[in-house]
Amino acid sequence: SAAYGSFALRFGDQTTAAITYTTDGDALAAAIQSALVALSNIGAGEVAVTQATGSTSSKRIFSITFSGTLGARDVPLLAVRNISAGILVNTRYALTLGSPAVTLTFDLGGETSAVNITAAQSNATIIANLTAGLEALGGVGAGNVLVTGTRAGGFTIEFVGARARTPINGLTVATAYPAVHTSVTSLTSTGTSTNEIQAVIIDATVTGSGVFTLSLGNYTTSTIRFAGSDVTYNARRIREALAALPIIGAGNVTVVFDGASTITHQRYVVTFTNGIAGRNLPTATADNSRLNNATVSIEGVQNGVSATRAAQRVTVVAAETGTFRLSITDNGTTYLTSSLAIGASASEVARALTAAWSPASSGFVEKESDTAYVISFNPSSFEGRNPALIVVTAVATGTPASISRTQVGGSQSPLAGSLSFNVATQTAGAAPVGEIQRLTISQGANGTFTLSIGIGSATYTTAAVSFDATADELVDAVFNALEAAYDTLTITVTEYGERMWDIAFEGDLAGVDIDDLEATLNVAITEASITVVQTAKRIPKAATRLSTSPRRNSK
Repeated sequence: SAAYGSFALRFGDQTTAAITYTTDGDALAAAIQSALVALSNIGAGEVAVTQATGSTSSKRIFSITFSGTLGARDVPLLAVRNISAGILVNTRYALTLGSPAVTLTFDLGGETSAVNITAAQSNATIIANLTAGLEALGGVGAGNVLVTGTRAGGFTIEFVGARARTPINGLTVATAYPAVHTSVTSLTSTGTSTNEIQAVIIDATVTGSGVFTLSLGNYTTSTIRFAGSDVTYNARRIREALAALPIIGAGNVTVVFDGASTITHQRYVVTFTNGIAGRNLPTATADNSRLNNATVSIEGVQNGVSATRAAQRVTVVAAETGTFRLSITDNGTTYLTSSLAIGASASEVARALTAAWSPASSGFVEKESDTAYVISFNPSSFEGRNPALIVVTAVATGTPASISRTQVGGSQSPLAGSLSFNVATQTAGAAPVGEIQRLTISQGANGTFTLSIGIGSATYTTAAVSFDATADELVDAVFNALEAAYDTLTITVTEYGERMWDIAFEGDLAGVDIDDLEATLNVAITEASITVVQTAKRIPKAATRLSTSPRRNSK
């Protein structure tokens, strides 16, 4: 039923015009008949085409009956030439999900249907959800969508059933991503900072010389030249090197020589203040590899305690990707950062806060995890008041789903074998044959008989003939009874003797089913008598042979 194509029929030395295949069996029968009638070696009234018993939508069977002048002939078998063939295809769309967790909203002609897909769903679950969502669209309907494929390779949407082989145009999809989950909690209240304090200890002889570096976390200073016994230069060089680090910054560190130490055991007290006041910094390390007769070591004196600062924990959790912005209201004014990518580093968040709101410059940002930040504020910036809670606005982003039509429903796709043909003779044509009936009258009495001949709704009765009628006499009786009803009539009687005849009906009666003949007998009865006509004597045995030829009569 999904096939298309055309074919031609050859009869004798002539070929029909192309006949277009249609799924309407009666219409196809009419098209075949019309094409055959158009042939000059057939013509009108000589052929009839009808659907035969057993014909179905997938297998059409036709009876082709030749009549008229062709009906009395054994006509040549029709031959079929397949001109073109293929199938009418269904509408197909290709769907790519993009992000693993999305809500897809399909739109077809203004009718919409949403399908939720999570990252944990199996391919089978996704297929079931897509099928249900698409079938819910107006004009589609249950059982008319077939979805195949995988999350990784994409899905194929095919319209089948009542929507098979029809154009389904304009199917679109919009993608929405799971909302970004955000939270903000207050960790501390305002108070006095406890600064981080560390000590740099240089053990050296009077001939000590060279350079060294200090590292805090992932940051390392430039080389610091050891000034020997000049403790003022040593303190200044340590301070300048540390202040140049991004994690420290200018004005946020002091270095003072410990007067209780000695020249061979110099101790410098390093205090982290101002912008990084109260921050718990990693203990520094020293690289002594380029010092001669001297070593540098670090002593942790006091950890910075941020608990005395106002701090808030900001959590931003997205299913995939997105952006967020922070806003804070201070003294009636709301400050809004620029847009930040979800997962931004602590320094990116700090710079955005500082750019939007100057009091943030005296605080710092630590990234607790991939999704959480701790933002601390310097209490001196708030003059004893608690900062308002930060507000987070976030927008989820991701890779949008895409859909495209890959096959137009109802379009033709050439395919060999989509239409196949077979022609066979069901009944060979031949000239009509006249009916022959045998008449027998038992031997014995003499008399006459008449014949009643039933043809259709009419009955014809012969004149009376003798029980011992000749073939010619019986031909005349039958012929005379019928000749008025038929233009061309041939009656043939074959006589076998002993009151047995075969009567053949031909001419206009050839091929006509005639009722069984009915004979009406009139028996002659005479009185018996006996007379001696000859005295008995022995004589030779005699034999007699009667031969007649059939008589044929035509009008």
